[in-house]
Amino acid sequence: MRRVYGIWFVRRVLPILALEVATLVFVVSAVQSYMSFGEFFRNAIERSTSRSLGSALWYWTDMMMHTEHMIKLFMVGAAAAGWLVVRDTMRVTRQMRGNFLTARRVS
Repeated sequence: MRRVYGIWFVRRVLPILALEVATLVFVVSAVQSYMSFGEFFRNAIERSTSRSLGSALWYWTDMMMHTEHMIKLFMVGAAAAGWLVVRDTMRVTRQMRGNFLTARRVS
């Protein structure tokens, strides 16, 4: 039965998941060429530890208001691609778990 699910996974799920992960990697690398994640996270952590979580959220919104439109577009694309990967992974996991639980041994 594992072989059947393995073949099903390789034929049906893996190409879609690989395409989504490749898209996510492309978008994140494009964003990295425009901005530095290290500086962003350093500033965000500095804001949240020196003040409060609210100031970190204020920093995030202020940063998004004063950034280039291309970075905003890339960030939305990265969030969408990440959501698709998580959604499809959870859907496949739920479907496989249901199939494993309902499989009965034939004697």
